[in-house]
Amino acid sequence: MLKQNSWIIDTEGDSFNPSKFHCLSVVQSEDDIHSTSDYDEMRSFFNSAETLICHNIQRADYVWIEKILGVSLDDKRIIDTLPLSWALFPDRDRHGLYDWGNTLGIPKVDIQDEIAKYIFTSKY
Repeated sequence: MLKQNSWIIDTEGDSFNPSKFHCLSVVQSEDDIHSTSDYDEMRSFFNSAETLICHNIQRADYVWIEKILGVSLDDKRIIDTLPLSWALFPDRDRHGLYDWGNTLGIPKVDIQDEIAKYIFTSKY
């Protein structure tokens, strides 16, 4: 469990340089996991959170959150796991979530596969 008001987050947008978010997912513990696609909920979350933990937040999510949601993260404690990976595992060839997932036996879900499954298994 993380310290109160510390959250592991991930955003999913419409591209690698998004103009909109599809969702924000936040985790504080195994039993405290939330996702939303509502921008007002996202803003409320970011306005109240104290510590944000995210992979590549400094070069990606941070900029997009401010640009798309109009929320400043300047007063937040930011823990970026990408530079932590570089520092702790300098001999590792790749540091992305996809590669870490494979290493840890937790493959990252391919969103295109999930969309295809939904389209071909859903009844309209």
